[in-house]
Amino acid sequence: MPDVSSDNISEGSLEILRFLSFVKPYFNPSNIGTWTFPLGAFLHYLSYELCHRVGNTAGLKTLKNDHPNIARQLLKDEPYLQCMDLPGTEIVAFLDSLLPLAQQALYSKNGNVSHAGETSLLYLTQIDPARASSPLIDFSLRALDVSSVNLSHQAPAALSALSRLLQPGLRRDPSIILSRLPEILRLTLAGIDSNDQSKTLRTLIFYRNLVMWVPVGGSANLPNVYESIKALDRGGADGTMHVS
Repeated sequence: MPDVSSDNISEGSLEILRFLSFVKPYFNPSNIGTWTFPLGAFLHYLSYELCHRVGNTAGLKTLKNDHPNIARQLLKDEPYLQCMDLPGTEIVAFLDSLLPLAQQALYSKNGNVSHAGETSLLYLTQIDPARASSPLIDFSLRALDVSSVNLSHQAPAALSALSRLLQPGLRRDPSIILSRLPEILRLTLAGIDSNDQSKTLRTLIFYRNLVMWVPVGGSANLPNVYESIKALDRGGADGTMHVS
């Protein structure tokens, strides 16, 4: 479980974090059994509900600022919305617990669980793309590097992860993707392999997603990616996530 003080975490959140720490060994890709699919589904839905809750809270705050009368009526009709807000420390604790599990599920030998890991990464990254995308993208690139012999078997899953991380990274801070784009293109090109249909399809899906989200042509000024990275490094946040 993440190293957090119980004074800053509610009792309900602590129970969930303890449960996640207990089941962590069962997410190991080589640990296959009857528990594999149920845990993958649990991870998918928990990640989705966390993303949904954080999104609803942010939307409610915006509504209060822009249309306070409507917000008051909404809270009157839906009183449960008043207790949806999660403190930043709890969000960070959940992300620190769930992101490594999603990463492990991504490399599962069970295809359904691997897909659940992909979607979980997408949901969790939407919550804090500036902090979550960078380490996950870097890990995926290491798996694609032909010199990383011990990670080469993870290349197909790494391609799927990159496809999922493109959209949240580009929407929140384009420099996350653009600063790594030359390296991404260089390493993913080897994914087009006439002897490996699965890897080729995942590579082409990645390229399709890339051209859907990266602006091509036109005169719009793209942000200075290096200045953006420096600003992000100086920013400091409540809880920087570390994904191994």
